[in-house]
Amino acid sequence: MSETVASESPLQVSQRGGGFITGAAIMQALVVPYLLLAGLMAAEMSALLSTALLAHGVVVAVAAGFLFRRRLWAWRLSASLATLAFLVGAGATLMPPAWVGGIHAAGAAAILGLLLAGRPAVVGARPPGATEGLSSTGG
Repeated sequence: MSETVASESPLQVSQRGGGFITGAAIMQALVVPYLLLAGLMAAEMSALLSTALLAHGVVVAVAAGFLFRRRLWAWRLSASLATLAFLVGAGATLMPPAWVGGIHAAGAAAILGLLLAGRPAVVGARPPGATEGLSSTGG
């Protein structure tokens, strides 16, 4: 996963990665108005495209908000959305003008890079003994 210097405590690793997570959350928050405006403008072309962009904007807003609080599920959601945005942007480079897709792919790659660099801050912020997923008792 992440290599740390033997003299670093988990708190130091968490604090160092916290800046990356904050940067990713800020970048995602800046994308939300763009997605919402694009969704409103797409209503003239396709109701499905408009709905997809508006829903994507809302989900990114929720993920960014909870990413500031270092929630693991928000990190996973943000990483998934950034991966999806990268793939869509890379695919859009095949359509003219290619630079539009390139900008989207580069922005998504930057967010994904910040998320991956800041992963220790999210994982390290979890209380000891916390388990992944649901327990057998449904909690």
